[in-house]
Amino acid sequence: MIARRSAAALVLGLVACGPPGASNSSPERPYLGTVVVWSNDVGFTVRAPLATPSARAASCPSSAVGGCVVRACLPEPPPVDGATPAFIGAVTVRSGSTLVPVTLDPAGGYAVVSGNGPLYTPSSLTVAAGGDLAYGDFSITLPPPPNLVYAVPGESAGEVVLDRARDFAIAWAKAAGDAEAELRVVARGDGESVTSMVCTAPVSAGALVVPAAAIAALPPSGSDRARTLTLSLTTVVARAATLSSGERLSVRAERQPPRQRANVVVR
Repeated sequence: MIARRSAAALVLGLVACGPPGASNSSPERPYLGTVVVWSNDVGFTVRAPLATPSARAASCPSSAVGGCVVRACLPEPPPVDGATPAFIGAVTVRSGSTLVPVTLDPAGGYAVVSGNGPLYTPSSLTVAAGGDLAYGDFSITLPPPPNLVYAVPGESAGEVVLDRARDFAIAWAKAAGDAEAELRVVARGDGESVTSMVCTAPVSAGALVVPAAAIAALPPSGSDRARTLTLSLTTVVARAATLSSGERLSVRAERQPPRQRANVVVR
């Protein structure tokens, strides 16, 4: 069964800021946003928060430490003022024999589509759109993200401890391809405050080390900025695409293993 919900509120900083390392200063090739496909063993979602970049969202203070980026938002960034949802035609996602149409949302933009069961198959994943004369047709194919087998240190004890004075390492069985492993720690506190730490490494490396300096940038457990903390590991494959009209967008496929999230203690 496939369900749909509003995506109008998802036209946020993801749309205005563009893909990592990309510049939005060129009016000839504006960036529309990212089509995000996410799946685990029990369900999947597809989001397409595309918009014309007519405004910027307030950015979160961030710091880069090693292969990690820590962002602190108090509260999270507001929606982009004046951004207009972009309709690039009928968007579809296909993996094996499963075809997922991404329909329009009456509130504007595309609806968020969700379904039961895993989406990815060993074959490729294709995201396509067509039928809009202004943007033209496009199709992009990418390999599905690998399903990593890994262990989180300390998880068997019911919690994962991140020590601000020590590096934290996580290992998995090496996988081929250009996918990345993305470790994310999210701290939620009072007043909707959110602090996130995202660290990445190639899945072919078989391990990811979080430097102590990055952990030190997280708020300690129990403080007003860290009432709850969670850790998750996701594999990601991303590709960029350029429409025939010159606009750019990204496609990001994410896979989360059966082990969803672990509770974290930062001390």
